[in-house]
Formats: sequence, C-alpha cells, structure tokens
Amino acid sequence: MSKSRLLCFIGAWMIFFFCLPLFSGCAGHPAHPANASATLSFASDPLFQSDEDPKQIWDSLQQSFLQLDAPKSWFTNHPSAQVMADWKKRKAQMALQMADQSRDFYLRYPNVPQAVRAHDAEYNLLEIVVNSGDTKLLPRLTALDKQKLDDPSLTADDRFVLKAHIIERNANLHEAEGVPVVMAHLESGSRELLKEFPDNPHAWQFLVTVADQEQNPKKSRQLVREILASNAAEPSKEFARRILGRLDHLGKPIPFQGVALDGQPIDLSKMKGNVVMFHFWATDCGYCVQELADIKDIYKKFHSQGLGIISISFDHDKDRLVQFLAQNPMPWPQYFAGVDWNATHGRDFDIQGIPTVWLVDRRGNLCDLNARENLTDKVEQLLKKP
Repeated sequence: MSKSRLLCFIGAWMIFFFCLPLFSGCAGHPAHPANASATLSFASDPLFQSDEDPKQIWDSLQQSFLQLDAPKSWFTNHPSAQVMADWKKRKAQMALQMADQSRDFYLRYPNVPQAVRAHDAEYNLLEIVVNSGDTKLLPRLTALDKQKLDDPSLTADDRFVLKAHIIERNANLHEAEGVPVVMAHLESGSRELLKEFPDNPHAWQFLVTVADQEQNPKKSRQLVREILASNAAEPSKEFARRILGRLDHLGKPIPFQGVALDGQPIDLSKMKGNVVMFHFWATDCGYCVQELADIKDIYKKFHSQGLGIISISFDHDKDRLVQFLAQNPMPWPQYFAGVDWNATHGRDFDIQGIPTVWLVDRRGNLCDLNARENLTDKVEQLLKKP
C-alpha cells in the first residue's frame, strides 16, 4: 500500500505550529552561506541576462514559483499514478533549478531586501527536491538547517518551530520503509525536542501523532497516558483522549447500520462470520484514490474466503461521489457519511484522517484501527482465524 505523507497524519490542528512559511522572509540570515565560493550559474542563466534591477529579477523568479502548483484540473479530475509520478519528477527538477537561481540571486545581490527571501526560497525549494526522494541534496539542505539554527537572532519560539520542522522532514525521508519506521524516527526526534524544550507545551504534539499511528495498542495507550500526565497543550491532550476513546473500541463489536448509495441496507451485525474492512476515504483525497487499486486487488483475492468491505465516503458532494463510482465501480457497499455522520456514527468512529482502514474479525469485534500497513497480510491472517 502507498503511504501518506506524515503531514496527513499530523492533522490540520498541528500545521499552525510546525510548518514553515513558504518563501517568506525571516530576519537574521547571514549574507553568505557556507558554500558561498560555489561556482555561480547565473552567468549563463537567462534570468540574469538583462539590465533589470534586482527587484524585477526577483519578481520574475517569484513568478516562476507558480509553475510548481499542481494543475487546477486535478482538483476535479484525479490524475493516474503514472501521471502523478511524472509530475513529481518534473516538479523536483524545476524546484532544483529555482533553488539554484535563488542562491545565485542572493550571492549576486547580498545586500538587497529580497536577498533574505531568496535564502528562504532556496531552503523551501530544496525541501521539495529532497522530499521527492532525491537525497543527494540532503547535505546541502542540512547545511542550511545548521545555518538557520546557528543564527543568533533566532528566538526560542522560532528555534522550536524550525527544529520541529526538521524532525518532521527527517522522519518523512523514511516513508518508503513504512509507517512504523517513520513513526520510530518521529518519536526519537520528539524525545530530543522535549529535552531541549521541556516547558513548551507544543513539544508533545508529534508524540500524539505517534500514539495515533502506533500499530501496538498497548504502546499507544502508554503514550496517551504519558501525554495526559504531561504539560502538553490542551488540544494535544484532547486529541490523546480521543485516541484513547478509539482504543477502547478494540476487541468489542461496533454497531453500524446504514443505507448504501444503491439503496441497499448495511448492517454489520449481519456480517458476522466474515472479516470486514471499513474503508474510510473521499474522492478528493489523492492518496485515497491511489489506494483504490490495492483495495480492489485485496477484495478480489479474499472475497471468496470471507472478506467483506464497507466503504465510508467523507465527500462533501454526493453527486460527485456517484459520478466517480459510475466511472470507477466497486463491488461492495458505499456509504455516504454526509452531514448526519457526527450525529450517527461520528463519535464512535471518530475518524481523524483519510485514508483510514479498520478491520473487524469474524466474531464481529474491532481488531485493528491502523490496518493500512501490511493490509494484505493482516486480512489473510484474520481469515485463518475462526
């Protein structure tokens, strides 16, 4: 199964604290980086082949950053996995060129106001490249990390945000190794953050993410108890309580009744004897759409052995969902959560991010809240049990 970026796991309530502003200006950057003696490329770069003043050159470079935006048509028509992969490759190539141009700009014009913004642009653009999988540029990015952290004008709060951002990025670099590996690196980095900033109540937020994604319910509970006993900010503690609420459903039947989009009733209690996969998704979630092929393959392989699936869509537009399913049919019930979700099943299920997969065993008991990792093996093992 493909993995979501860590940012999807963290949730919108954490983005305020941990995401650095893209192409924003920050005070205190040194005029020259550690590798200022590097060969400059602007001698042959058309961007610099004019008599325009630095501001006009910078405005032109900033305008080019818009090329990194995904096509607007993708918001309504999802690209194929191959198209997406090709786009990410081109985006990384463009980002590297723009990062070099940003560096060239502040080396050529170190004293203009835009030089500070060029430093930030280089940093953010290199992160795009590294996050695409091109780790050859990680040493250059790490050097910029150190440069930023060594800035004497950095406030304690700015330092916290920067270090948290670096921890998140470094954890994400292990995405291909699986979610548990990402979480292990995130937990390790979080422990370091807590040592350096023990009085910052937001230093616990990454551990909330680890508790939420932990495959072992026992460890997840331990982390939740640790968070609740700490000086963590109240939003972190509230999220931890919600994790605990979901964990309390493990090993128990979960009531679910509804009407599928095709008008047929759905009643989980009548599916005892089967392994049931709850698949939470939406058509406007790129990762959800990418994973549909895997879900279909699992269904095809195991349905005859007793696997059932109930997909629960969090789409905002029911008509859009119906149209998508007409073009991409699935041979299992589709339930549109809609505006009644919170009033009916929302509290019991308390889904915080999609895609999410839960598994229910043959006895009708919830047995896995984070089933996306190694999903095929988990389904196969459950089907072997009575």
